[in-house]
Order: sequence, then C-alpha cells, then structure tokens
Amino acid sequence: MRLIMALVVGGILASCATLTAEQFANDPQKRMVNIDDHHISVVPLGGRGYVAWGGGWDTARVMRYRQKRAIELVSGCRVGEGMSQPSGEVLQATVSC
Repeated sequence: MRLIMALVVGGILASCATLTAEQFANDPQKRMVNIDDHHISVVPLGGRGYVAWGGGWDTARVMRYRQKRAIELVSGCRVGEGMSQPSGEVLQATVSC
C-alpha cells in the first residue's frame, strides 16, 4: 500500500513540474531546426517523447505550430495527441511513427 501511495504522490508531483528551456539548453542531443526564419531547439526525452522551444515572439498558436513541426522534422514521425505546454515556453509532445 505504501508503494502505491508513493507512486501516486510521485506522479502528481511530476505532473506539476514546469519544463523550462534552461533544463535542456546544454543537452548533447539538442538539435536546431529553422522554420520560417526562426530557430527552434528540439531534445528527445527517450521513448517517444520530445521537447521543443523557441520559434520567435509570435502568437502562442504560431509558436506551438513551429515547435510541433520541428519535433516532426527531428523525429521523422508525426506528433500525436499528447502535447502539453505547461510553461508556455517549452512544448512537450509524444510522436507516433
């Protein structure tokens, strides 16, 4: 029972964590993509997960499109339904190949 409670609490705390670009800025797996003359950084998280940030100071919708497209270009796969942008800066997504 304690193990189950620890896993539940850990999951809740992990879901509240905010991703920032600084966490991934020096990652050796980081790839840069240029879309519409804007630079987007992409880092694989392992499995099917990726994060992306950057893309200019346009509307949130345009930035999200560029970040999503950058993940697709780096991964060679389509971004699935699993997208979240808790901080408004870093897009976290899962891909489906």
